[in-house]
Amino acid sequence: DLDIVLARAYENDVNRIISMAGTPKECEETLDLIEKLDRDHNQSSSNEKVQVFGTVGVHPTRCAEVFAESCSSSSDEDEEVTIWKPKTEIEQTLIIS
Repeated sequence: DLDIVLARAYENDVNRIISMAGTPKECEETLDLIEKLDRDHNQSSSNEKVQVFGTVGVHPTRCAEVFAESCSSSSDEDEEVTIWKPKTEIEQTLIIS
């Protein structure tokens, strides 16, 4: 499917795409995708290519999700973990400021 999307983008004069990642897992997947696309392009003789760039980092609206994942993967099952979730967008923004 991705090949079709990139081909259609190229046909419509789109030559750059930014893939947005909002969690550490998505960052890894984005970087893997970009590396694969670069390898595929370097092995191809065609210059027809849409460049894919990526962002890396944790988006402010996804902080609770990311921290919940890291807390839930704790190896000590007896340890009680409390996950604080911001009540407002301002509180969430202050956490990362």
